[in-house]
Amino acid sequence: MKNLLVGLLLAVGTGLYAKTTIISIEGVMVQSKSIVIGTYLGEYVQSKSYHIDVDTTIKGAKRDGIISVGKAQGIPRIAPGTKVMVFINQYDQWEWVGKSSDFNRGVIYLSGHSDHGEYDVYPDAISLVQMSDFMKTGKYSGVIEGNLRFWSFEKDAYEATPTYFAIMYTYFNKDSVTTRSLAGGLHTGTFNSNPEVYFAGSQVILTYEKNQDRPLEIGGFIDSVKSNGRDFVADFQVWQPSNLSQQQFAQYTVKPELGWLCYDLVVNVNGKSYAYVFGEEEEDIGYITVNGEQFECTQMSMPTDDQTGIIKFGTWSQTEVEIVLDEVTPAIDFDRVRRMPGVRMINILRVTPLLGEMFVYEDGVRLSRGRCVIDVAKTRFTQNRAITN
Repeated sequence: MKNLLVGLLLAVGTGLYAKTTIISIEGVMVQSKSIVIGTYLGEYVQSKSYHIDVDTTIKGAKRDGIISVGKAQGIPRIAPGTKVMVFINQYDQWEWVGKSSDFNRGVIYLSGHSDHGEYDVYPDAISLVQMSDFMKTGKYSGVIEGNLRFWSFEKDAYEATPTYFAIMYTYFNKDSVTTRSLAGGLHTGTFNSNPEVYFAGSQVILTYEKNQDRPLEIGGFIDSVKSNGRDFVADFQVWQPSNLSQQQFAQYTVKPELGWLCYDLVVNVNGKSYAYVFGEEEEDIGYITVNGEQFECTQMSMPTDDQTGIIKFGTWSQTEVEIVLDEVTPAIDFDRVRRMPGVRMINILRVTPLLGEMFVYEDGVRLSRGRCVIDVAKTRFTQNRAITN
């Protein structure tokens, strides 16, 4: 069931081919004639401008009160009333933005405005103290540290461990970074114990093995800034293969015959349960068994916090089973789900079951079978394809 074409369609649908622009923090700082913190009041369409109620000036001539800035190359996707860090370019246009729950003591996440794709800043997160260091010296340093934890679908909970990481880094002008990593209590078994380190700002990635048949990658998302204003606390998890429990990680690192996880899902509808297998083979998006007959998944789009999703089973010419998925509940931090590595559907299922309505087709007629719930019944290893192929 190697749905290569389906995989390509999914890639297009999830925006992998969207244009991405990347600019360094150094570039942002140099090209910003003014940097302020204030409350975004909204867009004024007729004048093509945005109004900001400024309370703090970081760079440039002091600004205070309500100011008006022009549009650069994109519309800010920010709700009026949100406190933001505004980077104003030489043309007096708002081009980059910093977002934070606490600009003085928290993490500041950076990005650009663009109507044509992603506009990323590298590194994409910084503290106010580090920003001040960089403006004064042309460099800033810090440490990203935290413990490793595992997600267990069987326990439906995280498993804490004493394994500890500390990544020390310095970002210089000219967009160069030096890093050094320490790991306490990590047992990598048959894998290399000295990883390649990639620092991105809001995350750090430790790659112990790149081979996609049998990879090993541990990543950490930063959560908070320590009291010194330069060091971060991060949440470290195994990113590849994704969703290993602690026991599965111990097995994976010492058994070369093991590959990725696949997922035995269950679709519950009006007291009946249907088996839905996902990820059993390369590029496989699954199949469902209904009344003893297997139907291959031909189309999949995942719901977001503002749109529904759909899963179709059957053939390219005939849909046999269709599941229309509800929007993800607002109670879920969907931005964090988006950032998680791995398959979007499985990442959502780590947080909540998927809800929707199941339909079947009989003689070309679409019939509802009622409300349904999709959840993970269990996970299991596939075989290492490098050995089995």
